[in-house]
Amino acid sequence: MPFYNVRAPALPLPPTSYDQSQQDQFQNALRLYFNRLDNSLVNLSGPNGGVLLDFPYGSFYSTATQTAAVINTAYPVTMNGTVVHNNVDLNVIEPSKVYVNLTGVYNFQAILKLNNNDLVNSGYVWVWSRVDGVDVPNSASKVEVAPPPSDEALATINFVEQLNAGQYFQMMWATDNTNCTLLAESATAFGPAIPSVILTVTFVSAPYA
Repeated sequence: MPFYNVRAPALPLPPTSYDQSQQDQFQNALRLYFNRLDNSLVNLSGPNGGVLLDFPYGSFYSTATQTAAVINTAYPVTMNGTVVHNNVDLNVIEPSKVYVNLTGVYNFQAILKLNNNDLVNSGYVWVWSRVDGVDVPNSASKVEVAPPPSDEALATINFVEQLNAGQYFQMMWATDNTNCTLLAESATAFGPAIPSVILTVTFVSAPYA
């Protein structure tokens, strides 16, 4: 399917008096412009129109097990790998911060692999979001992680945030039992490695009022 890069035409300057050739040139420029515009709109409205759209996105993960040194203390969820990204960037120096380059509403979907090494006691893990270092109100989730043998849990959480260009998003976590971790596991003979966290970012819409 062709894609037409539509730009406004450079129209010829009008002469001081009527000139048929100049008028023909003017009409041809407009006809070409509207033909290209029509073709682009037809392609966008067709069944495969989505392939012509360019939205921001990102997919990030961590291959490291993440621990809490102190109970009931906030720690950033960090990532050390990028699958794909477009105008959404993981900060290399502070790899818990995900920056957006375009203003809009974004969906942040996270999967965290929780583990509890305490042989006796359960633990709770809290996860919430921050924007530019400020906790987002009413964004926390709380997950119980039992002791062995039921010592693993998956936390699947969605955050929808409106961000301005240049702002960053973070996930934070805390636990009441330092035996609870965000666990990464190596690849097996039958499957790939399991990250401690997977974060996908998708653009939802232009900003709301």
